[in-house]
Amino acid sequence: MDNIGTIIETAAMMAGIIDPTQSMDDKQKLIGLDALNSMLAGWLTDGIPIYHPEYLSFFTIPNKNPLVISSDPTILPDILSPFPILKITKAFYRIFQDDEQLEIMSYQDYDDLDDKSWVQGDYPQALYFEQDLTSIVGTGNLFIYQIPSMISQIFMRVIYNYQFVPNAPVDVYATNIPSEFVEAYKYGLALRFGDMNPGVTFSPQFLQIAAQAKSKLFRLVPPFAKPKTLIPWRQRRG
Repeated sequence: MDNIGTIIETAAMMAGIIDPTQSMDDKQKLIGLDALNSMLAGWLTDGIPIYHPEYLSFFTIPNKNPLVISSDPTILPDILSPFPILKITKAFYRIFQDDEQLEIMSYQDYDDLDDKSWVQGDYPQALYFEQDLTSIVGTGNLFIYQIPSMISQIFMRVIYNYQFVPNAPVDVYATNIPSEFVEAYKYGLALRFGDMNPGVTFSPQFLQIAAQAKSKLFRLVPPFAKPKTLIPWRQRRG
C-alpha cells in the first residue's frame, strides 16, 4: 500500500531529483504534495478523471440526524467511507427486497425546509450531503429527511475523490487508491518535477509509459449515468 510520501519520493527518484538511497524530509514532501495537487487540479481541468463512482451502503440510526461520514475511523463516524466523497449521484433504501429511490437534495432545497429538524417518519425520503472542506480526512454530514425512526439500509452511488488534502500528514495518510491511479500519479508527478528542475530529461520510453498510465484512467472510470428527472422537492411538497 502506498502513502502520499512514498508516491512523492518515488516520483522524485524517477525524475532523478533524489538518489534511490536518499529520502525526503517532511518539508520536501509537503512541497511535493503541493506539486501533486497542482498536477491533479490541472488534470481535472483537462477532463482527466481522478475520481471513481462506487456504491456505499450503510444502516440508518433511528432518530439521529445528521450522520457523520468520514474516512478516518478514529473519530468514530456514523458512516465509514474509504475515501472523501466528492458527491452523491443516486440513493435508494431497501425494505423487504424492494428498492425505493431517495431524492438527492440541493443545498437550497434543504435550506428551504422549515420543518427539517423535527419531522420524522418510518423511512427517509431525501438526502442532503454537506461536504466538509476543512478536515484532512473528514468527508462531511449526511442530512436525512424525514428523520427515520426505524433502521433501514441505504445505498448511495458516490464519487470518491482521489485528490489529496493540502498539508495532509504525508507518511501516515495511507491510501487504498487503485494501483492504476498510483502509477499514473507517480509518472505524472515525475514529469512535473522535471518541469520544475531545468536539466532533467526523460527518455521516449519513459514518456510513452507515462502517457499510457494516464490514459488508463479513462478506461477505469465509466461515464456517469444521467440522473432520473424528479419533481422538484418544493413543488412536491406544495
